[in-house]
Amino acid sequence: MEFIQVLSLILGIVMAVAYLYQIVYFLVGMTAEVRTRLITSKRLPLPDPEGSGKNRYAFVIAARNEANVIGHLIDSLHLQSYPKELFDIYVIADNCDDDTANVAREAGAHVYERNDQKLKGKGYALTELFENIKRDFGGYDAYDGYIVFDADNIVDSNYLREMDKEFCKGTRVVTSYRNSKNFGTNWITSGYSVAFMREAQYLNRPRRILNSSATVSGTGYLFSCEILEEKGGWPYHILTEDLALTADLVVNGEKIGYSSTAVFYDEQPEKFSQSWKQRVRWTRGFYQVIYTYGKGLLKNMFKDKDMWLSRYDVFMFLAPSLFFNLATVALSILAVILNIVDMHNASKLAPDVGLSFLSGIAGFYALNLIQGLITVVSEWKKIRATTGRKIASIFTYPLYMFTYIPISLVALIVRPQWVPISHKVTKSIEDMNSEGAEKVKEFSKENVKRREETVYTEEDLEETLE
Repeated sequence: MEFIQVLSLILGIVMAVAYLYQIVYFLVGMTAEVRTRLITSKRLPLPDPEGSGKNRYAFVIAARNEANVIGHLIDSLHLQSYPKELFDIYVIADNCDDDTANVAREAGAHVYERNDQKLKGKGYALTELFENIKRDFGGYDAYDGYIVFDADNIVDSNYLREMDKEFCKGTRVVTSYRNSKNFGTNWITSGYSVAFMREAQYLNRPRRILNSSATVSGTGYLFSCEILEEKGGWPYHILTEDLALTADLVVNGEKIGYSSTAVFYDEQPEKFSQSWKQRVRWTRGFYQVIYTYGKGLLKNMFKDKDMWLSRYDVFMFLAPSLFFNLATVALSILAVILNIVDMHNASKLAPDVGLSFLSGIAGFYALNLIQGLITVVSEWKKIRATTGRKIASIFTYPLYMFTYIPISLVALIVRPQWVPISHKVTKSIEDMNSEGAEKVKEFSKENVKRREETVYTEEDLEETLE
């Protein structure tokens, strides 16, 4: 059994070294957060960079049986502080058997209806939506950029203005800050929420500061019409089209930008059965993406000096769900086989094996507890939940992350299909504001009375770190 222990030690060392760069991300994120709080408290005058305010945008939404919530999303989009004549809202009602299409039309969106029982999923729906826009409005370049949302989202009124600022820097793809409509419902919704907040502030934010590429996470992202023109339409049809987009762009030398001041709210699954199915699908999608783009990420990793960190980061973001889980399972199976073959030695080693297992569980819990604690504390004012729920989420977040271990293994075996999740949290953006949304964005000008002096922006903070 000695060599099993050696292999386990080697695997642990490899993982630690492989993820060392994320410690750097974490430190950069923490430093940026501290500087942010110190600087905004002093309110030092600095110029406020603005977007052009001239780009035309299309909000695109693929919706299946979302009559309960889609009206609130469209209403929040109509409330954007960006010039109203420069954006339109499109919905594709995908295989709906409810009133989604009519609700969206009445709310003021351009609506297309799709009925295709063979090609199911968000990716196929988006493909058809973009083809309809191209046909009816003369080309993909009818808009400078497209912003993808899910029907259950609602959007802060400054969202498009903030995304436009980042887009105007020449970044062709931009992702944003994902908050939650139902953080405080239970440990499942808070687990999702903390994970998304951590990704935003301690992965995507440091990536932007270090001139690496952010990753797109499901919804709330903007991309240039040039992407559609170069790809000949929307080509991403696997279970996780967002990760496919990310990997494809990074493989081909494109970085994804991030705006921490563009905020939208997402609804999280409240039942464990729903969460399980969704995350099995996501994990299976990880496998599909690493299978499709993994070779390109490795092959091109050092091809461009400016892209090596981005490619390594995306590869490590995708790879662990497959390689490290497989290695762990293989070692466990081997240990069991050896125990069966040599029962005498197995009985002697049982206490050590048990202690090692418990130590591993404790270490996993402690690591995620620290991550959850820092995330919840730094994002405290942005979380829409009671104080008790916020505190509880710190301790339940590691449990949520632990469930990814069996999920990753199940995803190796099953072949999940895209299945819509019923959304029932019918909060409008006004509802979120009434719960204290003036605390959501520390950098947003919407909820701060205009003063003669300006405040530090995210870009200014990043310059101080360089």
